[in-house]
Amino acid sequence: MKPYKLFILSFFILHTVWGQYEENYTIDLENGKLSGTLRLADSIRQTPVLLIIPGSGPTDRNGNNPKMQNYSLKMLADSLAAHHISSLRIDKRGIGQSKLNDFKESDVRFDDFVSDAIRWTRKLQKDPRFTNVVIAGHS
Repeated sequence: MKPYKLFILSFFILHTVWGQYEENYTIDLENGKLSGTLRLADSIRQTPVLLIIPGSGPTDRNGNNPKMQNYSLKMLADSLAAHHISSLRIDKRGIGQSKLNDFKESDVRFDDFVSDAIRWTRKLQKDPRFTNVVIAGHS
């Protein structure tokens, strides 16, 4: 194999094994699914994980809403990953890729969001890649 091809192949292998990367993370519900982005800080060892719950209104997993795009939650996840902390950024019910059949915003209650946070927390607690789960949100 030519040296430059070996270098490129080595780079991709090392990036996959030791690099920071993202994956889709979902929870199936009876009437749809909740969706988020799991940012892994280190793929070869266990790390703590932070569940990031977006603020009020139509704020998505990256911290954006229809009136403003700032990617604040994505930047937070990137910074955490650089410090060996994984994170899960989620889309709330009816926002982004969290799709529910027959969804009406007027039918959503605060308890629904609490139940969703519990579901996400339990899923993360069962994931062997993580040492512990911390929850953060705002608004």
